[in-house]
Amino acid sequence: MARLSEKKKAVLESMMRESLFAAAKRLLEEEGWRGTTMERLAQEAGVSKGTVYNYFRDKREILCFVVERNTEELRRFIRSIDPEAGDPRRILGDVLEGLFEGLYRNRRVIAATIQAYHEDEELRREDFDPRRHPLWDVRVFIRRVLVRGVEEGFFRSVDPALTEAAINAVAVGLARQFSLDMLDVPGDDFAAAVRDLILEGLCPREALNP
Repeated sequence: MARLSEKKKAVLESMMRESLFAAAKRLLEEEGWRGTTMERLAQEAGVSKGTVYNYFRDKREILCFVVERNTEELRRFIRSIDPEAGDPRRILGDVLEGLFEGLYRNRRVIAATIQAYHEDEELRREDFDPRRHPLWDVRVFIRRVLVRGVEEGFFRSVDPALTEAAINAVAVGLARQFSLDMLDVPGDDFAAAVRDLILEGLCPREALNP
């Protein structure tokens, strides 16, 4: 029997990871952190438990994998933008909208993530450093845009580090409210509304429509 080519192996590997991602995301959304187990993931993906262990050491790695994949689109987007070129207001607005659209779209997985951090001491200990979070590069990018926007007069004279931390706190706070079912906002309005609240706080009103 002919051996599989490396290209075909890579395709099969990619398909398996996509299948596991889709199954893990559904499981976290529907069953939460407590209901997500290696056995349930195997059942959801239609593979053996041993296959799941070929990819993940435990359910902590499942969660980290899903979080990384859920933020991949936004991270790819910021890599396509030069923070030193173009209108900082438009750049920041686009990134904020992507950030909060992702938060809303993945709110059930985020709820499972928050539950996991509350209940799993080892997970908290492993991920204590915020620089290890998949969105760290997005936070750094936002700060760079803020620095330039303040220096060039597009934004009010605010502290970029403090402002970025406040934006992050808004995202974290909204995520917690979603996780507790305390916020019921239509998805079509959510990201744009939060984006505009932040931009209006940064920009003089006459500068919002250059």
